[in-house]
Amino acid sequence: MKVTQIGAELTRLTARPAPEAAPGGSSFGELLSRQLNQIETSQNRADQMTQDLITGKTEDLHAVLVAAEEARITLEMSLQIRNKAIEAYKEITNMQL
Repeated sequence: MKVTQIGAELTRLTARPAPEAAPGGSSFGELLSRQLNQIETSQNRADQMTQDLITGKTEDLHAVLVAAEEARITLEMSLQIRNKAIEAYKEITNMQL
């Protein structure tokens, strides 16, 4: 068997098809994108409600504070998830083979 044939056989054996989303489910990228859009939406909603309070369009301080706190908690949660993912990645890269 020639070296090129061995290389071609190894390539064929190690080639993996792209992972597909589960039926009825979504891929990790789509899930991440949706969550980031949700974070952005909550931030924009809190900003808009704050602007409305400042300009006098609304007087409901409680609703504004709740929206601002919800946006803060959502952002904090996403930061913690990111930190855990980075920590897990670092652990994996430090593993001995």
